[in-house]
Amino acid sequence: MIDNKLCDDADTDREVKSLFIRTNIILRRFAKCTRLVKLRLFRSYCLCFYDISLWTNFSVASHKKFRLCYYKCMNKIEHVFLLW
Repeated sequence: MIDNKLCDDADTDREVKSLFIRTNIILRRFAKCTRLVKLRLFRSYCLCFYDISLWTNFSVASHKKFRLCYYKCMNKIEHVFLLW
């Protein structure tokens, strides 16, 4: 997704939303699964970033937002693991 300014910020925002959605789906649907299953699902379902290597023109704020989203999702998964 490229806008009129040829900036990748819209795609970055889309990926942030998608990562939060996928993480929440895993946490809700597979709440009763073991740690290894959740970790495997998170790695295969949430950490596949095919299009970010194509991002060339983006703002520092959108990159920071994406990084914080990744860390929040990882902390959610780790927090669930610590509860088990």
